[in-house]
Amino acid sequence: MNVSGETWLCFVGWAFTLTRLQSVHWKSVWDDGGTALNIWLMMFFFTVTLTSLGDVGSLLDIHTINNLSKLLAYPSILITIYLATRESLNAIKTSSSRQIVRWLSTSLAVVNIALLVIYALFLWRAPEFTSVPRSLAEAMFRFVAFYFGGVMCVVEVRAYLAYFPMEKSSILRLRASMVILCAVSSFSFFLVRIAQVAGYFWPILGSPALNALSVMLLVLSSLLYFAVFLN
Repeated sequence: MNVSGETWLCFVGWAFTLTRLQSVHWKSVWDDGGTALNIWLMMFFFTVTLTSLGDVGSLLDIHTINNLSKLLAYPSILITIYLATRESLNAIKTSSSRQIVRWLSTSLAVVNIALLVIYALFLWRAPEFTSVPRSLAEAMFRFVAFYFGGVMCVVEVRAYLAYFPMEKSSILRLRASMVILCAVSSFSFFLVRIAQVAGYFWPILGSPALNALSVMLLVLSSLLYFAVFLN
């Protein structure tokens, strides 16, 4: 049986997630401001995303409700990026960090509710997702998730670019550079996915090359993500 790249990433993700669980001291979980718990939650939701996008997600759809794996994957990746962005903003502590985090928190709730409503009204009976949407509801579901994911990546990149010149430690500058690369790679992934959504209106954008590029960007973003938040 052939195993997809997403499934291999899923195996790696669960291994890291279960290993990282040992670093969370539940009795004193808030002593560090909840940082260890926040990082573990990032790993958990990211691994749920990878699991839902892989072969396990396909099996879940077959034996439960159509496209349930996508209802798990899309909000989970948004929660992952939100937690990563919040952790980054709290770490660099700019003057506007709290305001941005509040805006992102509210927007995340609205977006995830919108995804749930679209799924409940249209997608639970729709055919399995392919690389290009087959209905307007599916296109909207994907676009809302990918657009907001891209916005959060831009917020994180802008915050770190403003912070980077003020950091004097070479180690922290290296980590900041990796965060920026991870956010840029993730933004590129969402941009390619939005182009695939546009394939619903312009079939030329549904080319296999774009799908292969999105998988490559997913793998790259995943590797950078592990490198950044597990050091």
